[in-house]
Amino acid sequence: MMRRVSWSQLKGMSDRLALNLLKLGLKRDDFLFALLPNYVESYIIRVACEKAGILCGSALMTIREMEIEHILRKFDAIAIAIPIKFREFNYLKAVQEIKPRLPRLKHILVMGDEVPSGALSIEKMMDDPSGQDVPDNCFANTKFKATEVSIIGFTSGTTGIPKGAEHAQCARMAMARAYGDGPKINEKDIVLNIISPVGGLSSAFCYNGSAALIGAKVILLDIWSPEKTFELVEKEKVTILLAVPAQLAKIVSDPKIELYPLSSLRCICTSTAPLPYSLARELEENSKVPVVNFYGQFDGGVISRTNIDDPPEVRRGTVGKPLKENMVFLVDEKGNEVPRGEEGEVIYTGQQRVRDISKIWIQHWKFGDLWKQWTLPEW
Repeated sequence: MMRRVSWSQLKGMSDRLALNLLKLGLKRDDFLFALLPNYVESYIIRVACEKAGILCGSALMTIREMEIEHILRKFDAIAIAIPIKFREFNYLKAVQEIKPRLPRLKHILVMGDEVPSGALSIEKMMDDPSGQDVPDNCFANTKFKATEVSIIGFTSGTTGIPKGAEHAQCARMAMARAYGDGPKINEKDIVLNIISPVGGLSSAFCYNGSAALIGAKVILLDIWSPEKTFELVEKEKVTILLAVPAQLAKIVSDPKIELYPLSSLRCICTSTAPLPYSLARELEENSKVPVVNFYGQFDGGVISRTNIDDPPEVRRGTVGKPLKENMVFLVDEKGNEVPRGEEGEVIYTGQQRVRDISKIWIQHWKFGDLWKQWTLPEW
């Protein structure tokens, strides 16, 4: 399924969806869990929730019944938005089995042309003709303020239950600027995102992020493969590719890369895991495209990044300099700064963790051996 939507059309669709969510009886700070793939509808739901003042949650599509029920129960979810089926897993069946144990869960919103009994159509709510002309001030009393938490992204390790990371709009906008400045995004860029839309690079770049601020075109790929990536880059004349290192490793080793010139690409952006020096060098030397590397936390935002015009050795072998808004320290177990070159615990703070006007949260992350791979250049 492919849908092409302009930014102005997206505004209208999110307006209508927001109105219909309010008509369903969802109120300020009610929780809607948007368990959706890399679809434009996932973006529209986030925007609609922000306008209606509804707290929106997102998670990886790999979670199953136990994790889904945990999130719905823990956050007293009023509604959930899902595909009926994705990657051979029946999300509707799973939620219908869970629903009787969750009296607060009132609404199941689904994607697709066929809407089963007991569910509501996301498409119909977005295209509702009764909300064609929504006044500009319609959501003045419901929309989230810039310093209020509007979205919660859920992540977990391979064995732990999902944990939620809160994001305020102002923090997300700070991340969006930081991400966009790395490749120097402009309104003529065409961005291809093959990363899960939950958080981090994908979310802050494509979902209420860098592309939206500048008005660039975004292409979302729901089920990725190297060949699909090559085809979209060539067909859509993609200029910026967003991918995690594991995807980049498969892309650079795929023999079909020889069949596609990929000449439109001017930058590859990556994050979420250490980028091996050898992989970065192979990518840049083979494709002649610079790789911009971002380093941060899912629940803490970007700490540092390289830039498209950094020297090759900086792009390939470091995670760049801390953002100018950030303060970053390396400390020992007693909280004392360690000498340059030694391992330590990273402590940082900045605009991306503003929760309200009076608070700035300080985040901690202990690296261990990762620090040997992720190094900061002189600054």
